[in-house]
Amino acid sequence: MPYKRVITIHSLVSLVYKAYGLSANDNSLGVIAYKLMGTRIRKVDRVIAISSCIKQELIRYLKVPEDKITVVHHGVKEMFKPLLGEELCSARKKYDLNQPYILYVGVLENRKNILSLIKAYSSLREHHQINHRLLLVGPKGVGSESIFQMVEKRNLQKEVQLLGYVPLNDLPAIYNMADIFVFPSIYEPFGLPPLEAMACGTPVIASNTGGLPEVVDNAGILVNPLILSEIEEAMWTLLSDDHKRKEMSNKGLARAKLFNWKTTAEATLKIYQDLN
Repeated sequence: MPYKRVITIHSLVSLVYKAYGLSANDNSLGVIAYKLMGTRIRKVDRVIAISSCIKQELIRYLKVPEDKITVVHHGVKEMFKPLLGEELCSARKKYDLNQPYILYVGVLENRKNILSLIKAYSSLREHHQINHRLLLVGPKGVGSESIFQMVEKRNLQKEVQLLGYVPLNDLPAIYNMADIFVFPSIYEPFGLPPLEAMACGTPVIASNTGGLPEVVDNAGILVNPLILSEIEEAMWTLLSDDHKRKEMSNKGLARAKLFNWKTTAEATLKIYQDLN
């Protein structure tokens, strides 16, 4: 009896770049590899997609039969949770986080749309009196040089703090201390950082593209990442309204509980068992 084959697809980013208005080369190795992989994917017995977004992309771009695809979401680590005051002191001192801040966590690269976040933040400071810094956490990626240049161009060297890579164990505290979390990525197949922020009780603003809406749903504010005024308005809405911020915090905590690795493991195991 031939063995059964299952494959899990986490991202098709090189294949879908153009659909999200990002530059991509049709002859790039990434695109060619995905197209060649499509032939193999169509021959497996079951495909696990980490989001409905990925499922639709598999159907549209690689012509994978819909009945072969099952969506199994990722979970969020249990370490991401609301923390008590004394648990935050170490991180606050280590990273000099004594001032209120707006947080972004993720790779510093083009498709994360950080330039738009900086522009929206700069505009927010011009239109409203806020004392929040913009804290960018994550390693350098493609196009990160332009981020540093933008900070200098806008004279925001004192207002924008770039922490670079931060050890995983420090992230929960950094999420907890943020007043709001903003994730304006152009494309995400799932969106783990917003989920981590919600699990910590931090109000979330995220893009209305890719897999982010199915993660955040109505537990955060979804914006068009290409419209700066939407990002700015969402930030001001939360920063200026304590009640709204608390509401989004509670909704985020409840939403995050739906994404746990135990459920992910059980759903994945069932797919394999059903093939026997």
